[in-house]
Amino acid sequence: MYYLELVLGQFSGRGPIKVWKCVPALKGIGFAQMFSTAYIIIFYNYLMALTIYYFTQSFQDPLPWTECQPEWSPTGTCSANTTTTTSPISSAPDIRFLGDDDAIQSQKSWAELYYELVKHVLHRSSGLDDMNWISWKLVLCLMGSWVMVYLSIIKGVSSMGKVAYFTAVFPYVVLIALLAVALTTD
Repeated sequence: MYYLELVLGQFSGRGPIKVWKCVPALKGIGFAQMFSTAYIIIFYNYLMALTIYYFTQSFQDPLPWTECQPEWSPTGTCSANTTTTTSPISSAPDIRFLGDDDAIQSQKSWAELYYELVKHVLHRSSGLDDMNWISWKLVLCLMGSWVMVYLSIIKGVSSMGKVAYFTAVFPYVVLIALLAVALTTD
């Protein structure tokens, strides 16, 4: 059905709603396509905002996820026992959260705990009955991602082509730079 809409739109030179003038009963397909596209755009901008947030967090010294923070634990205290044996593939330390009764052991790295357990990053609530405040840092990152989208499409197809050239080549440049750094370190 999507392919049919693309072919009809390309052939007629019309948008997703007006292309169905030939079959008015199928006009809802165009509306559904627009709504699904809008949902996907919103979702990917949210992911881009999280990427921007973690990218900016990676410039802190020390990195926020390099050591265990007490607010990650349900009891408020944690200690890392780094004397455990680890395989060369995974160097996750044995992290223990010290509670009143017993210690909870986890084989997750601090980076995983930072992503999963820090409530001040994403402000996740327990449900709809417990709503948290909006994080202004994430709102700024979301605004930045929408500005990047706007700047990408401001001049139509010509600016989108330039953005496509950049987004196609830039990941390879970054991967080559990371490979060079990895090869030069001990």
